[in-house]
Amino acid sequence: MVVGPQLLASGLVKTVDQLKIIGRTRVRGLQVVLTLMAWAALGFQCLYHVDDFRDWADMGLALFTGALHLWSDSAAAFYRATVGRVLGQPGSRGRFSLDDHAVPSFTQLKPRRLGKTRVPTRGRSYPAFRLYAPFDLDLGRFAGVIVRKAREALSQTVPAALAELRLLRHHAGVAEPDQVRLILDRGAYKGRLFETLMDAPKVSFIAMARATQVNVRQWEALTDSDFQPYQPAGDDNPNLKLGLAHTRIKDCRHPIPSVVIRDDTPNTKQHWRVLFYKNPPGRRPRREAIDAEYRQRQNHEMGFAQYIHALAGHSLPKAYEMIRVPNAQGQKRQTVATAETPLSQQAVQFAAWIKFWTFNLIQTWAGRWVGNAPPGTSLFWCAVSFCARDDCICRPNS
Repeated sequence: MVVGPQLLASGLVKTVDQLKIIGRTRVRGLQVVLTLMAWAALGFQCLYHVDDFRDWADMGLALFTGALHLWSDSAAAFYRATVGRVLGQPGSRGRFSLDDHAVPSFTQLKPRRLGKTRVPTRGRSYPAFRLYAPFDLDLGRFAGVIVRKAREALSQTVPAALAELRLLRHHAGVAEPDQVRLILDRGAYKGRLFETLMDAPKVSFIAMARATQVNVRQWEALTDSDFQPYQPAGDDNPNLKLGLAHTRIKDCRHPIPSVVIRDDTPNTKQHWRVLFYKNPPGRRPRREAIDAEYRQRQNHEMGFAQYIHALAGHSLPKAYEMIRVPNAQGQKRQTVATAETPLSQQAVQFAAWIKFWTFNLIQTWAGRWVGNAPPGTSLFWCAVSFCARDDCICRPNS
């Protein structure tokens, strides 16, 4: 297995001992995790009954896990240990992109405890849950995952995600673990959240603002002398102007420093693109640098796209627990209700993190074997690039 040394270097063998599999099984935790990683890397769409054996003749791929109840309290310790190894890598400066991703859950069971939300990839609303996977912009690696209900927006989840990142950075033993820089999209737009972030002494951020009527009136009050021509790298629009301002929004007592980008192209649909920001302690980056840093968030989007398509990222355990009653033979086959429980969310978090961790390992392997891999590198791209090398073991006479 070409990624065998990479798995050993990742600390998998040591950290997996914290995962205590309970039930009638002799299968080691390492075998369970390797099964789930192979499930992700090979693109299997379903992992049947991973936590619920209905009948010994109907186990599907769960046979490889060998456990009647895979998810236990030890999963949290395993999660912290493995995420800590990601955060403890050299090169990380504590810059994290945060975004939400709706995962649809297709089921005919009623009542459905999952709330509905719009799923962008489907163009309509479905019963769903949300994954929040912080992305380390310096490492190009995912640094954990949080599972939330469908209607919990990014603005509601940022405080919990920030607290978890700080806790995991403490466990990883990094320098200044409380100093974190967040890159946020429009989903985090909330006055109370920005006030909290502005008051936090060791937190800095860049966030996309909403072009509300109140905000636009403030930006339109700026004069032409407040702007300068702007030509960002990779953008051939000659009509961009760049300026600085302070924006006042509802429920935030602080005026928020803002990088204002104005597009003077006639009939453009997006005339304003504004970034709220708070500088790190002791630093005053230029307005161009703030915009360039926010654009790095695209690496997060590309990485999540690979998680979805290359690692079958939406194929996860059910985010709800099925409540069953016994049939005439005493087997719990009849589902009478569903419930979204902490245990069901932990199952989703564990399986999703295995997939994100697999993405991280593929990135590291690609960087070592095929040079500097672009962000969001897929397993297919790695394999093609690896086999194109002159010293590849796949090539004849190599």
